Amino acid sequence: MPNRSTVSPRKVPQQRRSQALVHAVIEAAVRILKHGREDALTTRRVAEIAGASVGSLYQYFPNRDAIIRALIDSHVRAMLARLDDQMRDAFCASCPEEAVRRFAAGLVAAHTADLDRWQVIALQVLRIGDLDPSDEAWQLLIERARELVHRVAPDLPAAEASRAAKRLVLLVRALLVDALTQRPDELRDLRLTTDITDLILGYLGRLRERHMAPG
Repeated sequence: MPNRSTVSPRKVPQQRRSQALVHAVIEAAVRILKHGREDALTTRRVAEIAGASVGSLYQYFPNRDAIIRALIDSHVRAMLARLDDQMRDAFCASCPEEAVRRFAAGLVAAHTADLDRWQVIALQVLRIGDLDPSDEAWQLLIERARELVHRVAPDLPAAEASRAAKRLVLLVRALLVDALTQRPDELRDLRLTTDITDLILGYLGRLRERHMAPG
Protein backbone atom coordinates (compact mmCIF):
# COMPACT_ATOMS: atom_id res chain seq x y z
CA MET A 1 0.00 0.00 0.00
CA PRO A 2 1.44 3.43 -0.91
CA ASN A 3 2.74 5.65 1.87
CA ARG A 4 0.20 8.26 2.89
CA SER A 5 2.63 11.11 2.18
CA THR A 6 2.84 10.04 -1.46
CA VAL A 7 -0.91 10.06 -2.07
CA SER A 8 -2.00 13.23 -0.28
CA PRO A 9 -2.86 16.25 -2.44
CA ARG A 10 -0.13 18.90 -2.46
CA LYS A 11 -2.56 21.70 -1.62
CA VAL A 12 -6.27 22.28 -1.17
CA PRO A 13 -7.98 24.32 -3.90
CA GLN A 14 -9.44 27.55 -2.53
CA GLN A 15 -10.56 29.57 -5.55
CA ARG A 16 -13.42 28.59 -7.81
CA ARG A 17 -11.15 28.07 -10.82
CA SER A 18 -8.80 25.76 -8.93
CA GLN A 19 -11.76 23.85 -7.48
CA ALA A 20 -13.08 23.41 -11.03
CA LEU A 21 -9.69 22.05 -12.08
CA VAL A 22 -9.63 19.50 -9.27
CA HIS A 23 -13.19 18.45 -10.10
CA ALA A 24 -12.26 18.04 -13.77
CA VAL A 25 -9.25 15.91 -12.81
CA ILE A 26 -11.38 13.63 -10.62
CA GLU A 27 -14.01 13.21 -13.33
CA ALA A 28 -11.31 12.49 -15.90
CA ALA A 29 -9.92 9.76 -13.64
CA VAL A 30 -13.37 8.20 -13.29
CA ARG A 31 -13.82 8.25 -17.06
CA ILE A 32 -10.48 6.54 -17.65
CA LEU A 33 -11.06 3.88 -15.00
CA LYS A 34 -14.56 3.17 -16.30
CA HIS A 35 -13.51 2.65 -19.89
CA GLY A 36 -9.91 1.50 -19.77
CA ARG A 37 -7.41 -0.59 -17.91
CA GLU A 38 -5.99 0.70 -14.65
CA ASP A 39 -2.56 1.25 -16.20
CA ALA A 40 -4.19 3.73 -18.60
CA LEU A 41 -4.57 6.11 -15.66
CA THR A 42 -1.51 8.34 -15.96
CA THR A 43 -1.16 11.95 -14.90
CA ARG A 44 -0.54 12.94 -18.53
CA ARG A 45 -3.70 11.17 -19.74
CA VAL A 46 -5.77 12.61 -16.88
CA ALA A 47 -4.53 16.12 -17.64
CA GLU A 48 -5.37 15.67 -21.33
CA ILE A 49 -8.96 14.58 -20.66
CA ALA A 50 -9.42 17.23 -17.96
CA GLY A 51 -8.29 19.93 -20.38
CA ALA A 52 -5.43 20.99 -18.12
CA SER A 53 -1.68 21.12 -18.38
CA VAL A 54 0.40 18.52 -16.58
CA GLY A 55 2.04 21.35 -14.66
CA SER A 56 -1.32 22.59 -13.38
CA LEU A 57 -2.27 19.06 -12.35
CA TYR A 58 0.99 18.62 -10.43
CA GLN A 59 0.19 21.70 -8.34
CA TYR A 60 -2.47 19.59 -6.63
CA PHE A 61 -1.57 15.95 -7.28
CA PRO A 62 2.01 14.62 -7.03
CA ASN A 63 1.10 11.32 -8.72
CA ARG A 64 -1.82 9.20 -9.87
CA ASP A 65 -2.42 7.68 -6.44
CA ALA A 66 -3.03 11.18 -5.10
CA ILE A 67 -5.70 11.56 -7.78
CA ILE A 68 -7.27 8.28 -6.70
CA ARG A 69 -7.17 9.37 -3.05
CA ALA A 70 -9.05 12.54 -4.03
CA LEU A 71 -11.52 10.36 -5.93
CA ILE A 72 -12.18 8.26 -2.82
CA ASP A 73 -12.58 11.44 -0.77
CA SER A 74 -15.12 12.79 -3.27
CA HIS A 75 -17.05 9.52 -2.99
CA VAL A 76 -17.29 9.79 0.80
CA ARG A 77 -18.44 13.40 0.54
CA ALA A 78 -21.08 12.51 -2.06
CA MET A 79 -22.28 9.73 0.23
CA LEU A 80 -22.43 12.19 3.13
CA ALA A 81 -24.59 14.59 1.12
CA ARG A 82 -27.01 11.77 0.36
CA LEU A 83 -26.92 10.58 3.96
CA ASP A 84 -27.91 13.98 5.32
CA ASP A 85 -31.28 13.63 3.60
CA GLN A 86 -31.62 10.02 4.69
CA MET A 87 -30.73 10.83 8.29
CA ARG A 88 -33.57 13.33 8.52
CA ASP A 89 -35.94 10.68 7.20
CA ALA A 90 -34.51 8.00 9.50
CA PHE A 91 -34.87 10.11 12.62
CA CYS A 92 -38.54 10.68 11.84
CA ALA A 93 -39.11 6.94 12.26
CA SER A 94 -41.27 5.86 15.17
CA CYS A 95 -38.74 3.33 16.53
CA PRO A 96 -34.95 2.83 16.45
CA GLU A 97 -35.25 -0.32 14.34
CA GLU A 98 -37.06 1.54 11.58
CA ALA A 99 -34.55 4.40 11.83
CA VAL A 100 -31.69 1.97 11.20
CA ARG A 101 -33.52 0.31 8.31
CA ARG A 102 -34.09 3.68 6.64
CA PHE A 103 -30.47 4.63 7.24
CA ALA A 104 -29.26 1.38 5.67
CA ALA A 105 -31.64 1.73 2.73
CA GLY A 106 -30.40 5.25 2.09
CA LEU A 107 -26.79 4.14 2.25
CA VAL A 108 -27.37 1.39 -0.30
CA ALA A 109 -29.41 3.71 -2.54
CA ALA A 110 -26.53 6.19 -2.56
CA HIS A 111 -24.39 3.53 -4.26
CA THR A 112 -26.92 2.40 -6.86
CA ALA A 113 -27.52 5.85 -8.38
CA ASP A 114 -24.23 5.61 -10.33
CA LEU A 115 -23.19 2.01 -9.81
CA ASP A 116 -20.35 1.98 -12.37
CA ARG A 117 -18.72 4.96 -10.67
CA TRP A 118 -18.88 3.45 -7.18
CA GLN A 119 -17.55 0.12 -8.43
CA VAL A 120 -14.54 1.88 -9.91
CA ILE A 121 -13.90 3.66 -6.62
CA ALA A 122 -14.39 0.50 -4.53
CA LEU A 123 -11.72 -1.28 -6.56
CA GLN A 124 -9.32 1.57 -5.84
CA VAL A 125 -10.14 1.37 -2.12
CA LEU A 126 -9.01 -2.25 -2.25
CA ARG A 127 -5.85 -1.27 -4.11
CA ILE A 128 -4.53 1.69 -2.10
CA GLY A 129 -6.66 1.55 1.04
CA ASP A 130 -9.44 3.74 2.35
CA LEU A 131 -9.21 7.27 3.70
CA ASP A 132 -7.04 7.90 6.72
CA PRO A 133 -9.11 8.10 9.96
CA SER A 134 -7.85 11.66 10.45
CA ASP A 135 -9.25 12.88 7.12
CA GLU A 136 -12.08 15.39 7.39
CA ALA A 137 -14.48 13.40 5.21
CA TRP A 138 -13.92 10.28 7.31
CA GLN A 139 -14.52 12.23 10.52
CA LEU A 140 -17.78 13.60 9.11
CA LEU A 141 -18.88 10.06 8.27
CA ILE A 142 -18.13 8.95 11.82
CA GLU A 143 -20.14 11.89 13.16
CA ARG A 144 -23.19 10.73 11.17
CA ALA A 145 -22.72 7.24 12.58
CA ARG A 146 -22.47 8.68 16.09
CA GLU A 147 -25.84 10.39 15.62
CA LEU A 148 -27.36 7.04 14.65
CA VAL A 149 -25.77 5.32 17.65
CA HIS A 150 -27.31 7.93 19.93
CA ARG A 151 -30.72 7.37 18.32
CA VAL A 152 -30.56 3.60 18.83
CA ALA A 153 -28.60 3.39 22.09
CA PRO A 154 -28.94 6.74 23.91
CA ASP A 155 -27.84 5.23 27.21
CA LEU A 156 -24.33 4.35 26.02
CA PRO A 157 -21.55 6.47 27.56
CA ALA A 158 -20.12 9.05 25.17
CA ALA A 159 -16.74 7.32 24.85
CA GLU A 160 -18.36 3.96 24.10
CA ALA A 161 -20.74 5.57 21.59
CA SER A 162 -17.79 7.15 19.77
CA ARG A 163 -15.94 3.84 19.58
CA ALA A 164 -19.11 2.14 18.34
CA ALA A 165 -19.56 4.77 15.62
CA LYS A 166 -16.00 4.25 14.34
CA ARG A 167 -16.40 0.47 14.29
CA LEU A 168 -19.73 0.66 12.50
CA VAL A 169 -18.28 2.91 9.81
CA LEU A 170 -15.48 0.40 9.21
CA LEU A 171 -17.83 -2.59 9.19
CA VAL A 172 -20.48 -1.05 6.95
CA ARG A 173 -17.85 0.39 4.62
CA ALA A 174 -16.33 -3.08 4.26
CA LEU A 175 -19.75 -4.56 3.42
CA LEU A 176 -20.35 -1.91 0.77
CA VAL A 177 -16.93 -2.33 -0.85
CA ASP A 178 -17.39 -6.10 -0.88
CA ALA A 179 -20.84 -5.81 -2.48
CA LEU A 180 -19.63 -3.32 -5.08
CA THR A 181 -16.67 -5.44 -6.13
CA GLN A 182 -17.99 -8.98 -5.63
CA ARG A 183 -21.80 -9.03 -5.36
CA PRO A 184 -23.34 -5.98 -7.08
CA ASP A 185 -26.72 -7.72 -7.38
CA GLU A 186 -27.10 -7.35 -3.61
CA LEU A 187 -27.23 -3.59 -4.07
CA ARG A 188 -30.34 -3.93 -6.23
CA ASP A 189 -32.45 -5.94 -3.81
CA LEU A 190 -33.06 -5.96 -0.06
CA ARG A 191 -30.26 -8.32 0.95
CA LEU A 192 -27.58 -5.72 1.63
CA THR A 193 -30.01 -3.34 3.31
CA THR A 194 -31.11 -6.19 5.57
CA ASP A 195 -27.51 -7.22 6.31
CA ILE A 196 -26.50 -3.66 7.27
CA THR A 197 -29.63 -3.23 9.40
CA ASP A 198 -29.02 -6.51 11.24
CA LEU A 199 -25.34 -5.71 11.74
CA ILE A 200 -26.02 -2.29 13.28
CA LEU A 201 -28.90 -3.42 15.49
CA GLY A 202 -27.10 -6.58 16.61
CA TYR A 203 -23.87 -4.79 17.44
CA LEU A 204 -25.52 -1.93 19.31
CA GLY A 205 -27.89 -4.33 21.06
CA ARG A 206 -24.96 -6.31 22.45
CA LEU A 207 -23.23 -3.12 23.57
CA ARG A 208 -26.36 -2.01 25.42
CA GLU A 209 -26.71 -5.39 27.12
CA ARG A 210 -23.09 -5.26 28.21
CA HIS A 211 -23.48 -1.71 29.49
CA MET A 212 -26.67 -2.49 31.43
CA ALA A 213 -25.45 -5.78 32.89
CA PRO A 214 -24.94 -5.61 36.67
CA GLY A 215 -21.37 -5.47 37.90
